Amino acid sequence: MTLPDVVQTLSYDEILNENLSVVKSILPDYRPAEGDNVMLVLRAFSDRELNLKALFNILAKGFFLSTAQNNDLDNLAETLYGIYRLPGSKPYADMTFSLTSILAYDVLIPAKFELVDETGSHFAKLLDDVTIKAGETSVNGVIELQEETISSKVKIEIQVSPLPYVKVKQLNDFINGSNPESDEELKERIRVSLADKSTAGSSLTYKSFTLKSDERIEDVKVLSPSAGVVDVVYYSSVADNVMQERIENSLNADEVRPLTDLVQVKKANEISFDITGEITIKSGVDASSIYTNAVNNFNTIKFKIGEDVSIARIINLLMIENVIDVNLTAPTANIVIDDYSIAILNNVNISYKVSNEL
Repeated sequence: MTLPDVVQTLSYDEILNENLSVVKSILPDYRPAEGDNVMLVLRAFSDRELNLKALFNILAKGFFLSTAQNNDLDNLAETLYGIYRLPGSKPYADMTFSLTSILAYDVLIPAKFELVDETGSHFAKLLDDVTIKAGETSVNGVIELQEETISSKVKIEIQVSPLPYVKVKQLNDFINGSNPESDEELKERIRVSLADKSTAGSSLTYKSFTLKSDERIEDVKVLSPSAGVVDVVYYSSVADNVMQERIENSLNADEVRPLTDLVQVKKANEISFDITGEITIKSGVDASSIYTNAVNNFNTIKFKIGEDVSIARIINLLMIENVIDVNLTAPTANIVIDDYSIAILNNVNISYKVSNEL
């Protein structure tokens, strides 16, 4: 996307010449010479004007969705769209609840049962009810750290409101959280969220509410295989039961799902594939660097749910400057991906040779 016209193209020489023209209009007999006092002042003011215009450009970019960043983007999102940056997802860990002695009745540990670490600064909550059956001594559950972060090694094994006879032990570190939403992710969600203001049940409405249910979600596709049935297909490289539950809870809200819609949330099937082949590089150039640059193009390749794998796209990524031929041995044809699946690049095994032709 091109920059808005309000963002100016800056040139020190143009600014200096404009200021010099102003001086000549006031002092017609003035003849500029390097080092004279007038030129020193003009250069100082021109440099200051350049810096002020550069600062204006930075400030102006904060008013446009395409160019705003960081706090400017947060304020723009809140003021114009009523959208807030997702703080990230809370990680979780496995927990064992055990009894100090066998009891003749069931012991229920309710969802949202709260625990704290020994410093009193980190809290966690039990995600779902768990029950230690009569005659049994333990049961496992999942606790969620009440902080948005990718992971944490903190141990949280102190009951805020202790239950009689119940002991707790955390089995592993907190995992599968995520960092706050990036600028580009927030911008994409703002564009999709415009559907939130439309009639409930639209495709983009379902997509918007799915994306903001868990920051870790990477792609969403909404399908309607039959009248009144809505399939919400999502993909995340770290998908888990917690994410599934968050999506289902988000889409069951009255303002999202019309009474007549049957909403089914499904994780996209992963279709893995490898790329193998050989590229031919022009002689007389740094073949190793060119090979590295060509292969590195696959580091950022991502596919959307339902997007086919195109051989033409693969060849185009390899066919950089000084690569004169690409011979693919896999895949040998386009890979067709259905609407409930997503292509995942597994291994890239590309070799190279240098052309004998000068």
